[in-house]
Amino acid sequence: RILIFSDAEGDQITFFYFGAEKYFEKMELPINLIKESKIVHISSSGDYRFNVKCAKVARENNVLVSFDPGNDPFAEIPEYLKGVISRTSFLFMNNVELPGILRRLELSEVDELLDLGPRVVAIINKKNRSSTVYSKNTTEKIPSALRKVRAPTGASDGYIAGFLTGYVKGYDLKINGMLGATEASFIVEKLGCQTNLPGWNQLSTRCKSIFNVSL
Repeated sequence: RILIFSDAEGDQITFFYFGAEKYFEKMELPINLIKESKIVHISSSGDYRFNVKCAKVARENNVLVSFDPGNDPFAEIPEYLKGVISRTSFLFMNNVELPGILRRLELSEVDELLDLGPRVVAIINKKNRSSTVYSKNTTEKIPSALRKVRAPTGASDGYIAGFLTGYVKGYDLKINGMLGATEASFIVEKLGCQTNLPGWNQLSTRCKSIFNVSL
C-alpha cells in the first residue's frame, strides 16, 4: 500500500507499507515465468536485490526489461539504480523524479541515462501529462490525451502499459507514446488506480481519434 499526499504546489510525501512484499527477500525467482515473458516490468519492491536478480535473469534469457523507479523506497540507493538500469530496455519516470535519479547516478542529462543501457527513456510531465520519448536515434514529444480527469492516480502506470503494448505489437516509438498517453486518459476518468482499463479496440479507436493516426 502506498499513501501519497500532495500539497497545492505539487510537492509530495509518500508513505510505503510493504505488506506481502516483505517476503520478496526470501522468495525464489519466478524463473520460468520470466523466460516465458516478452517483457518483464519492474517497479517498487520489498527487496531491491530481488528486483536486480529479476532484471539479471531476464537479460540472460533475452527477455526485455522495463523499469519504473517511481515510488520505489530503494531508489535512493545508487547501486540499485545502476544494477537495474544497466539491464533495462525501457526506463520510465516523471519529470519530478528525473533530477533525483540523475543526481544519484552522478549524471547530468537523459542522454547519459541511455548510455547506461536503456534503448528507450520516457519522461512524463506531471503538470500537463505530456511525455517525451528518448532513444539514441530520435526524440519524440507526445501531447497529453487527457480529456476529463476524475482521479490522476495510476495514470503513469497506464501510460507504461499502453506504451509496452504498442511495442509488443510492433509500432514505432511515437505511436507507442501515443498509445501510452491514450491508456492514461482512460485510467484518470474513474476512481481507482486501474479500474477503467480499456481493451485493444477501445484503446486503438481512441488513439486514432485523438492523434489522427492509423493503427
